[in-house]
Order: sequence, then C-alpha cells, then structure tokens
Amino acid sequence: MAEVKARGKITIVDLHDGKPGKPGKDGMNAISLNVTPSTFVFETDTNGTILNSTLAAKKGLVRLYDGVKEVIPAFVSVKPYSCSAKVVMGELTFSSIDPNAYSGKVEVTATYKGEDRTAIVEWMISTMQKNEAKIIGLENKMIGLETSQQQYDSRIGAIETSVGKVETTAKQISIELKNQVIGGTNLLKGASLRSDEVSLIKGKSHKICIHETINIRRDNQGHNVHPYLEINVSGRTQDLYSSGRFWTWLEAGKTYVFSMYYKVFGYATSTLSIAVARSNEYTGDATNWLNGEGEDTIIKDYNWHRYTRRYAINTT
Repeated sequence: MAEVKARGKITIVDLHDGKPGKPGKDGMNAISLNVTPSTFVFETDTNGTILNSTLAAKKGLVRLYDGVKEVIPAFVSVKPYSCSAKVVMGELTFSSIDPNAYSGKVEVTATYKGEDRTAIVEWMISTMQKNEAKIIGLENKMIGLETSQQQYDSRIGAIETSVGKVETTAKQISIELKNQVIGGTNLLKGASLRSDEVSLIKGKSHKICIHETINIRRDNQGHNVHPYLEINVSGRTQDLYSSGRFWTWLEAGKTYVFSMYYKVFGYATSTLSIAVARSNEYTGDATNWLNGEGEDTIIKDYNWHRYTRRYAINTT
C-alpha cells in the first residue's frame, strides 16, 4: 500500500502499489497478472453442441508483470469451473465445456518470487444460438407427431394417442423455455453512463453526448434508477437528430441485437431508433450507416418501454 503525506503542492510520477520500503530506500514494484481477453463466448451448432473448432480458436494470453516489466512465472496453475482448460507457454486454451453449463470461469494463478497472483477469466455460451438450437429440435418433434397423426387419422385411438403426445411435448416445451438463460454477452459492458466519457476499445475514449440537446442524468427518474440520457428539444423549430454515441468493435458476418429502454413525452411526432455506423478508426466519426431490422415504433404514455433492433453486419 503506497502512502503519501505532504504539505502544499506535490507531484507524484510513476507511483506503484507495491511493498512498502524503508525511509530513504526504494519500494518494490507491484506484481500483476493479466489474461487477455478476460471473457470468452462459445458458439454452438444448430443442435446446441459447441464445435471443436470454436474451442480451438478461443485462446487467452497470460502475462505476468513486475512493475511494467514482463517476467516469467516460476509456476502457473489453473482452476476451471464447468470446463477443462490449461495454460502452456503463456497461452490459455479450452479443451471441453460441460454439456449442461451455460457459463463458468477459470482461475489462473501464477507464482513469482514466492508470491501468488490470480486472474479470473469468465466464459459463457452464446445463449441465443443455444436457445435457437433447442427450439429447432422441439419443432422437429412436433412435425413428426403431425405426420404420424395424418397416417393414422382413420383410427380414433391413434388420434387420441397423438393428442396425448402433443400435450406432453407442449409441457416439455414449457420446461425447456423455463430453463433457458435469456440474454447474451453485453458488448457495451462498461457503458453504464457513470461518467461522461467511455472507453470500450483499449486506448480509445470519447464523450457519450455529442449534441447540445442531450445530457446524462443520474437522478432517480431513470429505468430501475439507472443513469440515463435525456434529450430535450423544447423550443426547437426544426427537426434535430440528437443522440449518445458508443464506439466498439463488431464482427463482419454476424448479427447483433441492440436494445434499450425509453420514455417519451412532449411531442407526438417524436421518433426513436438505435443506429449503427461504420466509423473512422481514429476519430470515431461515422463513415456509412447500416440499416437495421424493425421499425421506429413509439409509445407515448409517459412510461418506460423496451426498444430492440437487429443489425446484420455484412462483409462489404
């Protein structure tokens, strides 16, 4: 723990949270362990099975630092939860995921100079694909039952049996839905509006509010008392496009779902949208806008409503 006591004005440069030194002696650098990335997402096929190629592609870099200098640990151990993982030559890899698990973690511990440092890596299954895979399987069962009933529809007993099977399958569908994890990986993690600027890409940050009509509010009026963006165009005589901006990486060839909560009052002609644009790598300025699936439906009743839009990120 570093402690500084001073009077007047003092400038501190390159302060490390290492072991305390003695008066007149240098303190020791902090020893830190980092695993990059810190979160992994595994995708499945239509049967809900994680592909071996997906497991092999997910790798993490394990790095240990003495101050700012990278060092080699004397020993590295892993403690996986609901998965199998290992660290070899500074690389974290996964070999299997428990079939009934939707998420888990790996604790990586490195020993250096007799001290241990631990980093936690989280993993999860792409829940939308897993849900979709299970629903497809249930639909196939229902198609089979329907065909069976058509073949034996002249026999009342067979029809009654088919109806019984459909009711049983419906219960199975209900159980399956109850057991699903609704949601996915939040790619805007960290964009909580707790500060006026956000950094979702390492080494890059920008202001969230980019127009004079929008502000971040942190009172108790937000949805579930969360901070929120307030857009006030009172007194304006022409249409305005006012928005908050979040800059992050999206992968070409994939479809993303964006959602938020909104509450509208004041103007009956208000519109709402979640817009996605390719941006300049250095400035964040939009270069071209992408069309999303859905419509800008506004409910004006002074209550909070959820708004969702899908975007397919093509390769062009």
